[in-house]
Order: sequence, then structure tokens, then C-alpha cells
Amino acid sequence: KITVHHYMYVRDMRLFDLTYMDLPAGYTHGMPSDGPEHIRGGALDSVVKGLRGEVDSSATEQRDGNDWLTAQFHVKDFGVGRADVLYLNGHVFTLVAFGPEPWQDAPEYKRFFDSFEVKN
Repeated sequence: KITVHHYMYVRDMRLFDLTYMDLPAGYTHGMPSDGPEHIRGGALDSVVKGLRGEVDSSATEQRDGNDWLTAQFHVKDFGVGRADVLYLNGHVFTLVAFGPEPWQDAPEYKRFFDSFEVKN
């Protein structure tokens, strides 16, 4: 059983989304060293496919002492977005902002991602 917490705000064709999942106890027991990378990649694929988008670029970066998978994506004839995914201690966090171009240049877009902090 996976518990999912989902919060979304939509306004003027722009979407802000925070989702976090609590993985079942013992799920990560015996996970290989690249397991967190696979979990982040699977969550990212799920988000982008759910929006019927395509990833333009992605990279793993350190924030708050944690590895985040960050991707820029687009949905043909609709807009662009960014998705950030973190796996930490049995939890998967996803942050998504999406909207029409040039949405990625808007101050609210950057502020949304900068406002989220995980305290270990």
C-alpha cells in the first residue's frame, strides 16, 4: 500500500502541484545503491506521461543536501513545465509547475520551486 498526498493549484492555465508518497514499510530494505535513482526516474516518467508531455532535458542536482532529479518538459501545442523529484527515507516528493510559454520565465514559477525545502 502506498499512501499518496496530492496538492494542486490551477489558475490562468498554470498549474502548481506538490505530491508526496509514503512507500510501504520495508519497501526499500535491500535496495541496490542505484535504487533511489530508479525511483526518481520512475516518478518523473509518471508525471510527464500523465501530462502527455516529453522531457526536453533532465539532470540530478544537490539541494538541501539531497539529490533532486529536475526536468524541463513540454506538452505539444499547450505549454512547458518543470518537474523536480526527490526520494528520501521512504518518501517520494514531486514538484511540478506547468503552463503556456513563456511561463518558465515568470517569477511565480521560480518562487514555487525555491519555496520548497526538505529538512532531514
